[in-house]
Amino acid sequence: MKIRNIFLLAFPFLLTGCVAYFDTKEREKQTRESFSVTWNASVGTKYSDLSYGSGSYNKYDLFVPTEHSEKSTHLILYTHGGGWTSGSKDSGDVYCKYFTSKGYVTASIDYTLSDGINEPTITSINDELLAAVSEIKDKAHELGYELVDMANFGFSAGGCQSIFYAFKERSTSPLPVRFVLDWSGPTSFNPDHWSAEAGTYPPELNLLGLDGSNAGKAGMVQKFSGQTCTADMIADGSAEAIWNSISPLHYVDGSIPPLIICYGSYDGIVPVIHQRLLIEALDEAGVEYHAIEFKNSGHGLHCDPNKMNEFKQMADEYCARYFN
Repeated sequence: MKIRNIFLLAFPFLLTGCVAYFDTKEREKQTRESFSVTWNASVGTKYSDLSYGSGSYNKYDLFVPTEHSEKSTHLILYTHGGGWTSGSKDSGDVYCKYFTSKGYVTASIDYTLSDGINEPTITSINDELLAAVSEIKDKAHELGYELVDMANFGFSAGGCQSIFYAFKERSTSPLPVRFVLDWSGPTSFNPDHWSAEAGTYPPELNLLGLDGSNAGKAGMVQKFSGQTCTADMIADGSAEAIWNSISPLHYVDGSIPPLIICYGSYDGIVPVIHQRLLIEALDEAGVEYHAIEFKNSGHGLHCDPNKMNEFKQMADEYCARYFN
């Protein structure tokens, strides 16, 4: 009887929350299928595994529309997620084809992952994005497409890198960034914004090595920044300058491009505080943005199809409004 009562109490959550049980690969598949378009020579052409650097990860796929138009002067660059340790440009294929079918040039890139040999940082990956954009611009020109600007689109780690690039490289990008599409991207590397109290995994499961100690915090900051950081620097506050240098949140001011921010209310990987702090900073700076909260979803944003449709509609509106 007790088991039955527990099930009855939990059943409404299972129907509405669906995060712990139903935010699955099947729902991910459904999300991706919602972006699927017919892809053939009448729509566009995909150029696979092009190089933008000498590193083993420095590859990208380029998608160009068959029809040349004003829209084909704009690039949408997709950067994949995977916690800086996994993932590939292949995950951007369906999204690139979707936007290319709308007339835009798109690309999906690989970047160096932490794999036991390579130890990339937020800034080193940002440098790779700079090199990729320059190469994509040149390759598009070679194919007869004259790119004039771009938008960044990324998920999770890729979302973080997308907004970091857009905020930090606003005056140095080979193509000016007109707007950003961010799915579940971290915005801060302040260790306190990754703690159990902030909403992520409890310390014993935390993949960042945070155990509540200053040494654990220093290790995380050093890993993502590549700069020396010690427990003493955490204690005396001098580490703040290091984590600020790699935190998109730190670069918010009135000159950054507008954003669409999507996040799941039940995200246990990137705490929701990251998006809330970003929204507060954008409000204070007077930056235009559209925040979409996926109230039944976790990190993958797969349990709110109505919100994903809202994102698609808003993304199309941003393309029409900010690409000019």
